[in-house]
Amino acid sequence: METAIYSINEFKKIYYPNHYKEELIQNMTPEERGKDMAKKSIDKIIKFLKN
Repeated sequence: METAIYSINEFKKIYYPNHYKEELIQNMTPEERGKDMAKKSIDKIIKFLKN
């Protein structure tokens, strides 16, 4: 059962990346959301420094 859910999620990631991200964000707790935002901003800083 878990593999079926996993493959559906992989399919969503590939074919509907924006919808998948929105769904993930909606299912997050406020704490997870904060961590996700922090991670995204750190990733942006790293990309900026690499260039």
